[in-house]
Amino acid sequence: MAGLDIPEQVVPLKTADLAIISTLKNKYEKNIGQFEECCYFCTPNSRNKFTMYLSVEKKKEIFTKYGKDDQDTGSAEGQIALFTYRIKHLTEHLKRNKKDVFTQRSLVRMVGKRRKLLDYLKEKDIERYRAIIKQLGLRK
Repeated sequence: MAGLDIPEQVVPLKTADLAIISTLKNKYEKNIGQFEECCYFCTPNSRNKFTMYLSVEKKKEIFTKYGKDDQDTGSAEGQIALFTYRIKHLTEHLKRNKKDVFTQRSLVRMVGKRRKLLDYLKEKDIERYRAIIKQLGLRK
């Protein structure tokens, strides 16, 4: 199977497996146009391949804006901003997919992590806490 990127010498496939893979591939190619612009993990691009909604460039942009620089991934402000971006994205996804319980659970966990970071920042430096709340437009 030339279309699949699985070397046959590494994974010996049976005829039944090849039929299943072919069926799944055809189903995938038919449904590729049915994805919405912004799905949970990825969005289709022009070549029918998927790209992550949170690219490396977007992360660097977030850390540059809210941290000291793009390499400052450990600062509380940068992490809070990244969690906020991801929370907004998952909230939009859940508005379209109300029965996606896994994503809902992930969203609740992410909100909890952001809350813990905000509590830490509030105890450590109240001015930095107030600044990040104001910049991100969070309630509190």
